[in-house]
Amino acid sequence: MQTVCELAPDVRLYSLVGEATSHLVVRHGRSLLIDCHSAQMGRWLDRRGLPAPELILHTHVQPGNCREADHFP
Repeated sequence: MQTVCELAPDVRLYSLVGEATSHLVVRHGRSLLIDCHSAQMGRWLDRRGLPAPELILHTHVQPGNCREADHFP
């Protein structure tokens, strides 16, 4: 399930909720990914026209939340 929240006029928060939750903060075409619970995250972002994250912030490090592997630079 995807939810979108407008945090400010130029800031949106996209949440992907499944077995765990990841959040993408987007501002002016740039993004920050908070946790990465799916190895398919890049494909999910591409399908929605969202920018790939410049940074990934892990709120806690465990295999289920760090699945970006080789999918992002």
